[in-house]
Amino acid sequence: MNKEILLSTFSPEERIASGQINQIATLYADVFRGPPWNEAVKCNTCKKYEGESVTVNSPCSCGGCFEEAYPLLETIGYIESETQKPGFRLSIVKDQEQIAGFAWSYTTTSTELVVSKWLDSQNQQSILNVLETSGLNPDTQFRYFCEIGIAPEYRGLGLSNYLSRQVVGPQPTLFRTNIGTKMMAVGATLGFRQIMGPEVIVDRSGGIIIPTGKIFNRLDSERPDRVLFLKS
Repeated sequence: MNKEILLSTFSPEERIASGQINQIATLYADVFRGPPWNEAVKCNTCKKYEGESVTVNSPCSCGGCFEEAYPLLETIGYIESETQKPGFRLSIVKDQEQIAGFAWSYTTTSTELVVSKWLDSQNQQSILNVLETSGLNPDTQFRYFCEIGIAPEYRGLGLSNYLSRQVVGPQPTLFRTNIGTKMMAVGATLGFRQIMGPEVIVDRSGGIIIPTGKIFNRLDSERPDRVLFLKS
């Protein structure tokens, strides 16, 4: 395997080739299938995710059925729709022609973001309150660091830091992640501060994440393992 990484960043004005979107979609599904996300299948009724221990077509406790979480065509459609958002910015890393990592962000407002990312109306309002208390008024434009993923064989090379720096702009930037990911350390390195979710101590040198048992502001009632970070 060629370990010489090629770096590419796309501005909002540049067109992304369909073949690259297909590769990103495939890697996206692979990244989120495993831990700590464990999003291999998704219930077609309650929208709950489960890991690889649950098979496609298995029944869910709600009465629904589990389906593939990120089927290729659906994921391609999702990424293509993301590229149309205001201020969209994508950064990728490649091993020769194969994409080994990706990250993207776009500009939005608290009102737009909360409606698009959370389902429960009470949870939406609570998160809006957290964002406003943190300085993001409902109609204030900011950058949302939406997605990042690195192929397993390329982790530990500093690519998460590189990709993150390319898509985080000078304006206020928000990102959401899982407390078990190394993005907790990346956020600390880039100057983000946690504004919601379980509090942890991050050892950036060893990538060790230690829960303190405390909570910043509140938990996400839909995904209590998720945290929000803000860089003002």
